[in-house]
Amino acid sequence: MTALVIGTYQLAWRAVRETIRQPGVEVGNLFIPLFFFFVTVGAISNIAAPALGIENYEAFQLPSPSRRASRARPPSPGSRS
Repeated sequence: MTALVIGTYQLAWRAVRETIRQPGVEVGNLFIPLFFFFVTVGAISNIAAPALGIENYEAFQLPSPSRRASRARPPSPGSRS
């Protein structure tokens, strides 16, 4: 269990350190999911209430861009594949 916690901490710290060192890499990771969020909300929010029973579709869809951005992390230049 201790090795799991240490490994998780080290990987999280490496991701934070890479983000601090190269913040420009994260722009694509934020832009693409936010673009699709606005497109999806603009297209579906008007029909979501009657069809799905969702009153606030923006709040329903909001966690989606952050999930997509967190999974879209490119490998760092010095890492092994």
